[in-house]
Amino acid sequence: MKAPHSKCGIRVTVSGVRIPPSPPYPLFMRLAAHVPGPLHPAVYKADRGESSMAIEWLGAARLVQPVLLGVKSLHDRIFGKAPHLNFEPGDDGVKLRVHNPRSETIIIEDVQATPSLISFSHGREIDDIARAIVSSQNIPAEDALAVVAPNEHVSLSLLTFDPFGKSPAGLILKINLRWRSATVRTFSRSTITRKISVRDIRDLQKAVDQRQPRITILG
Repeated sequence: MKAPHSKCGIRVTVSGVRIPPSPPYPLFMRLAAHVPGPLHPAVYKADRGESSMAIEWLGAARLVQPVLLGVKSLHDRIFGKAPHLNFEPGDDGVKLRVHNPRSETIIIEDVQATPSLISFSHGREIDDIARAIVSSQNIPAEDALAVVAPNEHVSLSLLTFDPFGKSPAGLILKINLRWRSATVRTFSRSTITRKISVRDIRDLQKAVDQRQPRITILG
């Protein structure tokens, strides 16, 4: 807007015209529309006279998703809409029983334990066990773990790995179950967190052994 005149050499100035910097529009649109995807760093500098103010949008954006998921999980727990989890002895091992109290089908995406001493399988086939091992390494799976109809339940088999036998009995394992409703809508995904100790799992394993038929040899 400011340039010397071609003939007289006098600078031409258009007063009162100012072009403000562009706001981080794509970032706001992602937050408003809840579109999944990585958020790229963006720093918005607004020129105000002699000083410039830097607003770091990325830091605030990273806090939005965990807070919303936490509020959703708390809401489900208070109003009884979250799936119910219970560890129990089964006929062929320790089971994680997942009950769906909702009036709609839910999809269990994954169940992970921290530390990775155990994992969960929906079957006893080689593919099911392989999926459980991959999941224990925090590698996301392409397919869902299980689908649970309204007012139904599913039993997931608990698998232990070699380090589990040498772990202290007081060690606490954090179990995270990620699930979503079959109807796609805003906030359809949620997470349930439970804790169980190594001692509790060993006691459940003993209860499974007691349920197994005993063979008595008569001499």
